[in-house]
Amino acid sequence: MTRGLLFSAGFALLLCGASAATVQQAEVAGAWKMTYTTKDGVKMESTLTLKNEGGVLSGSIDSPRGTVALNEVTVKGEEIAFAVIRVGFGDTIRIDYKGTVKGDTMTLKMTAGAREPLDVTAKRGG
Repeated sequence: MTRGLLFSAGFALLLCGASAATVQQAEVAGAWKMTYTTKDGVKMESTLTLKNEGGVLSGSIDSPRGTVALNEVTVKGEEIAFAVIRVGFGDTIRIDYKGTVKGDTMTLKMTAGAREPLDVTAKRGG
């Protein structure tokens, strides 16, 4: 969806009494290509998919480790946050993502347990 269509859809939602949060959620819905580099220098890619169903955001991350559902997805203005729970190799780990959305780019910090956060970039069109 082009920016003009997103603006028009958002404006129409506002005229119909939809909240600003619904408009913001609609703007982040879709596929995003996420990339980051591990502390060991390994480049990683995954696909973030966000869905807006009746004003409720949900989604998943698809990576070489498999597909995992998002938890606690929130969008407030340019700020976005979500978490995933990964199970494997005999453990369970929560990974938190927090950052900003500007146009077709997300700039995120990925935090897994007590590890130092990693910088993640997501581009629309994953």
